[in-house]
Amino acid sequence: MLEQVACGEVGLNIDYFYSLTPREFSNILTGYRKKEDEAFKDRWQQTRMLMHTMVLPNLKKGQKLSPQQLLEFPWEAQENKTQSKRQKKNNEDFWNRVTELHYKQQNDE
Repeated sequence: MLEQVACGEVGLNIDYFYSLTPREFSNILTGYRKKEDEAFKDRWQQTRMLMHTMVLPNLKKGQKLSPQQLLEFPWEAQENKTQSKRQKKNNEDFWNRVTELHYKQQNDE
């Protein structure tokens, strides 16, 4: 199974594959999969831009439509969710610090 992935999918030489430690192979596979994922996303970005270019002439005058509004990708929705959670956490942290400073200042007076 690992030989199929290493030699078939990733394209490693069989001798090189057997010379790798499990950690080295894991790192190579992780990098390969990341590269493939980025290429997949790039292809979809190009498709979305073509769609957007084809739709633009058919929009009413003054109507605006971004490529993201036309087609939002699952990975973008996930990034937005993560960003929103991060922003919420940052806001909570900020207001907790403000509250702490306020109480500390009151106690000092």
